Amino acid sequence: MLNKWEGIGRLTKDPELRYTNGGIAVCNFSVACRNGYGNEKSTQYIKCAAWKKTAENISRYLCKGRLVHIEGILIIKKNNKNGRTYTNPYISVRQILFLGGEPKDKRDNNEEDDNKAPESMTKNRVVSSEDDDIDVPF
Repeated sequence: MLNKWEGIGRLTKDPELRYTNGGIAVCNFSVACRNGYGNEKSTQYIKCAAWKKTAENISRYLCKGRLVHIEGILIIKKNNKNGRTYTNPYISVRQILFLGGEPKDKRDNNEEDDNKAPESMTKNRVVSSEDDDIDVPF
């Protein structure tokens, strides 16, 4: 079985960072993804949730309007209220790529060098611990 979702879109509002009772970071946000072309354009609003260090990085570096590429899995929660069943689909983020723009920290602060984002956050690629041993040609 395969459960994988990928999409590129813009954040519809600033991410919301919270912590569980156990101290685990969770960040909720939504992304507007366009599909179609010409007169057939439409926009889908996708709810997303990220956890732990990914959640903290999203909260720190992203804001409304930022372009991102998201890879994750589709989760559908079902709630029963007043005899009716409601579904709440969202994407559980496994990996996120920040595309273009400058980090929220730099934009909010007039000092240019003090709050500079790590190089891995401003480039259009995802960095993992395996990247230390790989010589990337671009």
